[in-house]
Amino acid sequence: SLFNRATAYEAWCYAKDTRVGVITGGGVEMDVKVGSALLLMSIVPSPVTLSKERCDVIEKEMLEIVHAHMDSSPDTREIDAYVAGYKIAHEYPNSKALYRKNPDSPYKEFMIIADCDLSLDEYVELTYCESTEAFRTQQTIFYGESLLDARILNVTYDRTEDDPFRHFGVRYKRMNMANNGVFSPRDTTFIEFTGSFVNKKGLHGVYCVRESMDFEEVPPFPNVVRFYMKAIFLFTETKDDKVESLQLLYANPLGQMPAWMFNKTSLNYSHVSDDYAKYIHQKRLLAWVAAKGRRQKHANRKAKTCSSCGGSFRGLRARHECWGCSESMCGKCVVSIPRVLTSSDGSMKATQEEFCKKCFVQARAYRTSSNAQSFRELAHSEDATDTGEHPSLRSSHHSNCTRSSSSVRSDTKEDDEKTPVKLLDDNTYPTWNDSSFDQTVMETKLSQMQLGIETQRYLVAQMRSRLEAQANVGHCCLSHVVRSAILVMGNIISWNSNVENQVWEAARMGNLSVLEALNPSRSVLEWRDKCDGRTAFTMACKNGHVGVATWLQLHGADKYARDYEGNTPLHYACFTGQSRIVTFLLNLDNFTPYLLNAKGETPLDVARRAFRDSENENDDIRLVSIANCIELLEQRCSVFSGWSYYRADTFLSKITGISLFQTWSRRYCIVLRTSSSMFLEISLFTLKEQGRRPPVPSSTILVHVSAEKPCITTTDPCLWMQLNPQPHCFDLVGTHKNNASYEKNIQKFTFAAYDDNSAEKWIHFFTHEARASISDPLLSPGRQFNAHELGQTQLYPLNVPLPSAPPMKIEIAQPVTFTKATIRPDCIVCFDGPQSAVCVPCGH
Repeated sequence: SLFNRATAYEAWCYAKDTRVGVITGGGVEMDVKVGSALLLMSIVPSPVTLSKERCDVIEKEMLEIVHAHMDSSPDTREIDAYVAGYKIAHEYPNSKALYRKNPDSPYKEFMIIADCDLSLDEYVELTYCESTEAFRTQQTIFYGESLLDARILNVTYDRTEDDPFRHFGVRYKRMNMANNGVFSPRDTTFIEFTGSFVNKKGLHGVYCVRESMDFEEVPPFPNVVRFYMKAIFLFTETKDDKVESLQLLYANPLGQMPAWMFNKTSLNYSHVSDDYAKYIHQKRLLAWVAAKGRRQKHANRKAKTCSSCGGSFRGLRARHECWGCSESMCGKCVVSIPRVLTSSDGSMKATQEEFCKKCFVQARAYRTSSNAQSFRELAHSEDATDTGEHPSLRSSHHSNCTRSSSSVRSDTKEDDEKTPVKLLDDNTYPTWNDSSFDQTVMETKLSQMQLGIETQRYLVAQMRSRLEAQANVGHCCLSHVVRSAILVMGNIISWNSNVENQVWEAARMGNLSVLEALNPSRSVLEWRDKCDGRTAFTMACKNGHVGVATWLQLHGADKYARDYEGNTPLHYACFTGQSRIVTFLLNLDNFTPYLLNAKGETPLDVARRAFRDSENENDDIRLVSIANCIELLEQRCSVFSGWSYYRADTFLSKITGISLFQTWSRRYCIVLRTSSSMFLEISLFTLKEQGRRPPVPSSTILVHVSAEKPCITTTDPCLWMQLNPQPHCFDLVGTHKNNASYEKNIQKFTFAAYDDNSAEKWIHFFTHEARASISDPLLSPGRQFNAHELGQTQLYPLNVPLPSAPPMKIEIAQPVTFTKATIRPDCIVCFDGPQSAVCVPCGH
């Protein structure tokens, strides 16, 4: 009698963890005492049935939306957005968020244009869900502990051989939004329609449309506010084998949530796509652990070192346990991933689990069961060119009867029993019982995969060349169309109609066609924004647009253009991890990497600082990009390298100041050139046996290389040397370097070589080759030691014309003319060494 509605809910009655009954009816939350048993209500949405007529209507409406945005190519995507009334909301490293006001609501509509780090196949693997369990895993990775429930209520049709991304169905999710505990949870029931396409230019892509709808089977739940959303995701391959993503999002939270708060929440949720590369690795790790099974923890085993980095658990270093392999790890090697906990009544809960980086790396080669067939197979289809219709939106013949969630539940068990798709054979895949796995076998398998990918790319390139040949007339008019769009509509690219802003914005967005159409002069290329003083070439290097940077360099752009803080394009490329730009700049003729900004930082210093700042952000892709930049600069500047022992301070020696507590530490040393004509830099790296060298050194020493006496001497005998004997010892004269600054006092640093051969090499280098190695043979002397003068703009003209006036009858005294002082190329402080830097306040 408590249930008034005829719609189906499920309630489970438990007594001592045993289900004793099932009640179905309309939804009312209640706690009923039945003897000693407690009746617990678990309200879940019911299966949804869609008629064929309603499916056809919804599909047609969604296809029209996809067609409207599919015709806009990645080259003109942002231009079309400005025409549609969007404005900039926020800029991220690889994406741009735009917004516009909704005429019927105070909540804004958002558009996200980004360069996606995933391929189309990887995006399908991440987003395609065939079962409720897979859908919950995906949403938990996206929203973490904010997700309360997620279910698939209907599957009308799913993937086919022609379209591995085909799906049409009904889904439900419930979650907490911003300020959890202040506002009620939100839920929504929405249609999800996905598929693949080939647009008019022959570019492949996938689409995903989601829109909230009301269904009689899913009425509103108590204490939960139903919200409305409409989202469109469009991923398109560009001509340079990248993937451009377009996302449109509009949501109305209903309830009492203010618009100013929810607009920020919507903007944060729309930025989730920037982390897709991280999410797919997390999904693979969870699937890999589920397929291989968790390793049982040894009861009497207590590791003394981290299983990932090898660091010992001493002092304040805490010990964590990996949820997958049960090995011990330190805090720096922890990768936190949300995981779904499903109870016996079908409800779910998201919880954070800790994994080690070793498992995270090993699971990268794994592929889940949602991995699609290669989208390169679409290149073999001629449907897009043979038919007279719009370029192919792949559609499959769906069944007249739809599958409800009951059938979805039955299919879930079958999906769980299927073996996930793997790239490696069972014999070669690493297992928990193996202490190590054969790296050679894995590299061989990956090489074979790479060859297959290259073959598929070659086939796609052939197809694109044929399509471009057929549409050459349209391509010939592209430049004229872009020029007309810029000149007629004025503020399409920027909010200012002048050509300087247009060139600057085009370089920042990487739009080469607009630059070619504008054909700017050199003075236009050197225009700087008022905020930071960055040129168009700087913005192209900062965002990694190699093609645009090459074009600007060929047309006279200054490759050393500095901003207001003295940063050059190479500084920006190193800070953002654009390794391709770093390679491009270093390959330029007579280009110097020894540039200093206003803080005295070289590009190598900036890259190392960016790596240290990004270590705590758990963004492995950014870390790898910055590490590649560091490696390129070290290869360019290094003159000597080798192993040695270094006399290092310990905790007691730092506190007491007594050198007897110092100890020998094993270091890998790299000697680098600097922007100074008096110093060589020694970077000391700490690493274990057969371990990978870290990108950032543990300490740095500047060795003073003087022409009067050698910088290396034999170590004087002392009490410390008697207590800590080490053969092949030598001293280097120099100073400590901390970031961009260094200590003023010159002191001796004690090293020890491994053996006689190593000692002979170290002594020979610093005795005979160090002075000659200071100068870079690829550069002229002014490019290395006076690099602070490169890229400086002339604020005032050198020759100012004198004011004209008629001659005076009365002769007046003329000022005394002094001869111009000769500027010596010596240091203004000591008048001994050559000039190697400039004082920012006074200019000396």
